[in-house]
Amino acid sequence: MSLPLLLVEDLRVSLGNGRAAVRGLDFELRAGETLALIGESGSGKSMTALALMGLLPEAARARGRLLLAGEDLLKLNEAALCKQRGRRIALVPQEPLSALNPLQRVLHQVMLPLRMHGLTDGAEQRAREVLARVGLPESRWRAWPHELSGGQRQRVLIAQALACGPSLLIADEPTSALDPASQRQVLDLLAELGREQGLALLLISHDLGLVARRADRLLVMYGGRIMEQGLASELLSAPAHPYTQALLAARPGLATRGQVLPAIPGQVPAAGQWPRGCPFAGRCALGDQRCIDEAPPRALVGAHGSADCWRLQA
Repeated sequence: MSLPLLLVEDLRVSLGNGRAAVRGLDFELRAGETLALIGESGSGKSMTALALMGLLPEAARARGRLLLAGEDLLKLNEAALCKQRGRRIALVPQEPLSALNPLQRVLHQVMLPLRMHGLTDGAEQRAREVLARVGLPESRWRAWPHELSGGQRQRVLIAQALACGPSLLIADEPTSALDPASQRQVLDLLAELGREQGLALLLISHDLGLVARRADRLLVMYGGRIMEQGLASELLSAPAHPYTQALLAARPGLATRGQVLPAIPGQVPAAGQWPRGCPFAGRCALGDQRCIDEAPPRALVGAHGSADCWRLQA
């Protein structure tokens, strides 16, 4: 088996004052593979993406190893990171309207990363090619961002991220501002691009049901940690961790008209306010005092997965 394009080892992100947003994350991602990172808002997903991009808030600090094609991104200075962003690793951010420059037309914004990396020859032709590939009509290429629909703006951001041909694409909640039909279209496009171009795709979402069937593997995150991981097909058919089970049960598509949607009780605690043991203990219907006091060991689940839960111990 080939070596992973991205190897994350013991990633920890602190926000200052002893608050930890990400706590000991380990995962890998291979070229051509789609990995979905799932969890509620506040679970540490976006902080993981920002750490990979070297774009953490000023007060935040990352430790561990982030190996992209064998090079540790955490050891690079800002100048070296700028050479990586867009060229080898790219981000499709949330909220496309705020991410795009309202004073530049679409075509020029897709050309911008090419110019930043000195790829000026043929920049306009390349921008046209990626805009066509993401399915934005040519009639909209010279439009202003406010003239586009939400789905069209998201396609512009994807084109911008793909312009320089990165090997790793991170899509952080790429459908959060879209209607259901546009959500499906954008996710299908990302999955198709990943297969076509051999991209390693890290897909970040709070909606397990929406993204799971478009991913090869799933990481379910809560409290800055991985609760469960495994092949998408196996995890969807037989979720082992109570948190994964609760996320699946809360999918809107499972409810009939007029039925009250099931919800996970309580709120996601703020960073640094997790129990000593399992971070989900305070909201888990199966939790007891041991779950609050002691971190659960990892249990193997199925043929390729694992979950951290006391209830899974033999």
